[in-house]
Amino acid sequence: MKFEQIVSVLDQITGKLDKVLGFFTILLLGVMAIVVNLGVFYRYVLMAGIPWSEEIPKFGMVWMGFIGTSMALRKDMHIGFYALVERLPDKTQLLFKLLGNLLILFFLVTLIKWGCFLAFTVGFHSVSPQINIAYFWLLLVVPIAGIFMIFQLLIKILRIILSLVGTP
Repeated sequence: MKFEQIVSVLDQITGKLDKVLGFFTILLLGVMAIVVNLGVFYRYVLMAGIPWSEEIPKFGMVWMGFIGTSMALRKDMHIGFYALVERLPDKTQLLFKLLGNLLILFFLVTLIKWGCFLAFTVGFHSVSPQINIAYFWLLLVVPIAGIFMIFQLLIKILRIILSLVGTP
């Protein structure tokens, strides 16, 4: 199997992964909307608040943010400053993109390392006050999303390398 075919297969896998993550974020958003509306209804109509109606949406928002970041990375939807780089020759642009992606890769490896550290040390010893769940489950999204992002990023790096060596 050629290198280009391997990258193509990996790209198909990340496309399917994106669909699963997209479904997961939609599901989280739905649960968050239901819980928030239920909390508002109980507080203002029944005059009895639900104690966990704030924590569940917070947990969901953190998970949605990190998972959404992985999806945005695949589609190049993150903030970037390209005005200067776009004026450079094509090969130089690719080198700058490669350098930027390698820096992101370094950051993501660090994120996973410290995310695991927090999740497995602090996470088991701290419990959310209202829903009585270990913060491990909240912090676990950091290394999980980091792994998803690294997978997306490696495919981007491989595509850049293919372009640099002359293969479209």
